[in-house]
Amino acid sequence: MCKEKFYQLTGENIKSELANLNQLTFEVTDSCNLKCRYCGYGELYNDYDKREDRDLDQESAIKLIDYLAELWRSKNNKSYGGHIYISFYGGEPLLNMNFIKNIVKHIESLTNIHNKFVFSMTTNGLLLDKHIDYLTEKDFRLLISLDGTKANNSYRVNHSGMNSFDKVYSNAKKIQEHYPDYFNDRINFNSVLHNKNSVAEIHSFFKKEFNKVTRVGELNTSGIPETKHKEFDQMYNSKRDSLLKAQNHKIIEKDWFVDNPKTDALATYLHKHSGNVFFSYNELLIPTTPIKNTDRIPTGTCLPFNKKMFVTVTGKILVCERIGHQHAVGNISKQGIKLDLDKIAETYNSYFRTLTSQCSTCYNLDTCKQCIFTFDTIDSELRCKHFTNKKQFESNTSLIIDYLRENPDLYEKIMTKVLVN
Repeated sequence: MCKEKFYQLTGENIKSELANLNQLTFEVTDSCNLKCRYCGYGELYNDYDKREDRDLDQESAIKLIDYLAELWRSKNNKSYGGHIYISFYGGEPLLNMNFIKNIVKHIESLTNIHNKFVFSMTTNGLLLDKHIDYLTEKDFRLLISLDGTKANNSYRVNHSGMNSFDKVYSNAKKIQEHYPDYFNDRINFNSVLHNKNSVAEIHSFFKKEFNKVTRVGELNTSGIPETKHKEFDQMYNSKRDSLLKAQNHKIIEKDWFVDNPKTDALATYLHKHSGNVFFSYNELLIPTTPIKNTDRIPTGTCLPFNKKMFVTVTGKILVCERIGHQHAVGNISKQGIKLDLDKIAETYNSYFRTLTSQCSTCYNLDTCKQCIFTFDTIDSELRCKHFTNKKQFESNTSLIIDYLRENPDLYEKIMTKVLVN
């Protein structure tokens, strides 16, 4: 395999991503009415800012919205008519409803932006009964965290150690009863997989109780201090392994579709390697020059703000809520917005240079999903655990083709319904 030559990011690249930002997420508060054992801001992790029951400054958030609004109105915005998600995160966002209502009001006052704003929220569900009328009025998309049955949910406790299940379940049932269409169209659930539940139990519970297929996520594997590795390992449960242990795993795989790890791998492979994917009629009818080596970047790391912008309660600007707060690329305050696009580009370029030699000979480059920010350190000694040589790539390809042979119906479904980033 020839060594790849990689593209160098510029400030203009990042400006273009901001002008076409898909999602702006605010951590509206770091207060929470739960104290989940596996919380990403809890004792198992150390890569976040200290939780001090703070609320995000509203004036600073509005300054950021106005800064982005100018870009959304500019010629760099190529996503005319598309959606921009304004999302609220925590802590528990419903503890700061005043902030949420004022941000929604400000967004609705913006003019000359030819995109549709959509409001969304991740919530633990405890306060939904108090605010559901407003949330339905503004057509919020809600993602409610619940890990399955009451026993499955036993890590999700309040500050007195009481399981949150009864209240969250009751609130969800009330919404299902009083707002059935909204519940069906706008509410989804998120479950964390651990040693007190399983893929089979989660799937069965949500199908039976709500006729929903929940999202299932593994515990975050980065940012864990050395003293907590043993506790983490006891709690961790592999999504793939748990799925294979399920007696009805074929049914679950069908329900999950792309959320199924094997189907996700197949979809990525078909989009990147089959040669049968065209995103416009021009691509299909007009021969184009194959992508140049220099159009690529190392790893599977997203371009800055390609998918979202995340603002912490302290005003730090990150490219995602899943990465450590030490990787902030800017900040907001009452004084204004600090976001040096050229500096961000050079920071990313310097990170990428540490992996260029490995990525340039990796057979998994086209389908890589490894985010550089999930490594414990980013330095010259870094070795990517997902590096794939030719023999490994051919073996993985064989497994993917076997899976497609066993499930031929997936080809059409993936090609017509799945968008791979």
